[in-house]
Amino acid sequence: MVQYPHGVVDGSFHGNLITAEGDQVMWWAHEKGKVGADGKIRGLATMSAFTNSPKLSWINNLIMALETEFNTETQQIKTTGYEWK
Repeated sequence: MVQYPHGVVDGSFHGNLITAEGDQVMWWAHEKGKVGADGKIRGLATMSAFTNSPKLSWINNLIMALETEFNTETQQIKTTGYEWK
């Protein structure tokens, strides 16, 4: 994550999730945000994912829009996700 001098925050993230049954999902997200007067970073991210799992294959066509709020003091993140149609 990078914070530019004009206050905009830019971040790219990715990860791999494994379900209890052993199915794997790879995901990617890109975020733009701003640091508020309270020190919290609020932003918007887009996220997509991929899996080879037949039972989770629905996720391959899903694009998500995420509203994010990150508290830098407590390291807590709050996210609300929406399906982009």
